[in-house]
Amino acid sequence: MCGPPQRLDNQLFLFMLMIGVATSTLSTFYAYWKPHSYIDYYQLRTERDTRNNSLGDFQNLLTWWDSLSIIDKRTRKAKEKALSSVENGVLLLHERMAGAAAVGPDVEEEEHGDDDDK
Repeated sequence: MCGPPQRLDNQLFLFMLMIGVATSTLSTFYAYWKPHSYIDYYQLRTERDTRNNSLGDFQNLLTWWDSLSIIDKRTRKAKEKALSSVENGVLLLHERMAGAAAVGPDVEEEEHGDDDDK
């Protein structure tokens, strides 16, 4: 009488063991893969580095702006320098976030043209 229940217990134990191994393997894979793919997909490292560089430029701009006199702050040259510095910081962020899309199709055509010449 011990035969069938013991066999059922062994099968149940083996099934639970396989479920446990599969669950731990998948959770380990998910824990490793998910954050890295999220960071890579949204290019968070690139965004962080670009924002930090732009913040340094903006701090330099504010230091320069504070050093100007009231009359110098009203000149077109000073305003254009401040505006171009801010615009460059924002444009640089968008260019780096766009990645390969900012390169455009012209570069791809040139690369294919170089391959044909060889």
